[in-house]
Amino acid sequence: MFSIVPKPTFTCTVRLSVPGSDAGVPLQITWRHKTGRQLSAWLASSADRASDADLLAEVIESWSGVGGVDGAALPYSPENLAALLDAYPAAGKELVLAYHRQLADARQKN
Repeated sequence: MFSIVPKPTFTCTVRLSVPGSDAGVPLQITWRHKTGRQLSAWLASSADRASDADLLAEVIESWSGVGGVDGAALPYSPENLAALLDAYPAAGKELVLAYHRQLADARQKN
C-alpha cells in the first residue's frame, strides 16, 4: 500500500566521478527525506551556505563504501564529507543532483 507519510530516510547508490574511472565509483548514501517545500527551501538556501559540505550535511544521514587513507571503511561525519568534497571537486554537485533526482524524479527511467 502507498503511504502518504514517507519514511524519514532512504538509501541509494551514487556514482561519483573519480579521475581514471569512466564509470565512476559507487557509494551508498542514506539521505534524510524532505517534502517538496522543504526541498525547494533547501535548494534555495544553497547560495547562503559556506560550502557544499554545509549544504549536504543537512541531508546526509550516513554512507558506506567510503574508505580512508589506509583503505579501512570511513564512517560518515561532516568532517569526512568535507574531506571527500575537497579531494573530489565534482562530488558536491553530483551528490546534490543525486539527492534531488531521488526526491523529484524517483520514477523516471533512463
